[in-house]
Amino acid sequence: HKEGLFAATTGHGTSRVVDFVAEQNNWPTLTGDVPNAFNTTPVPDDIVLYCKPPEAWVMRDPENRRSQGWRIRKVLPGMREGPRLWLDFFFTKMTEHGFSRDTNDGTCFKQEERGVFFEGHMDDVHATGAYPGLSWFAVIMEEMFKVRSAIHGIHEADYEHLRRRRRRTPYGTFITAGAHHLEHLMALFG
Repeated sequence: HKEGLFAATTGHGTSRVVDFVAEQNNWPTLTGDVPNAFNTTPVPDDIVLYCKPPEAWVMRDPENRRSQGWRIRKVLPGMREGPRLWLDFFFTKMTEHGFSRDTNDGTCFKQEERGVFFEGHMDDVHATGAYPGLSWFAVIMEEMFKVRSAIHGIHEADYEHLRRRRRRTPYGTFITAGAHHLEHLMALFG
């Protein structure tokens, strides 16, 4: 067992909090995905990792490069510590933009000045706030992490987040399992 190996993750309850805040304030929501989360995360200096260079690179100059190794500077997918390192990096960047981390749930953040509230689930983001603040949030997420995001309207919005289909209506937000998730379950269990 290694200390500090596991990363905080959200549950469906924290995602429902974002839905609730959006409903209570009549705000739009935003969903986003960081396509290369781990590739943007620096490996801390206290973690030293090396790998062999690709064979094609070694073949260019085999005399000088046969015994060399490359130091890993970015987190690679599949690293055991990858999720925790990504979330620590992501949350550090968010606090640099004025977000405060919730003391009860370390995956929820709020930016008081702009009125944005979000939960970060690994490489997925679910946020709400008044439209100007939410638009600002979408821009900084794109600039920092190349996040693909979409802002969903207040009423008659229909979108998916964490394998759950959300449909916002004047009567509230209704959540069902996403079609891809249902297809997967049907294939799995026959």
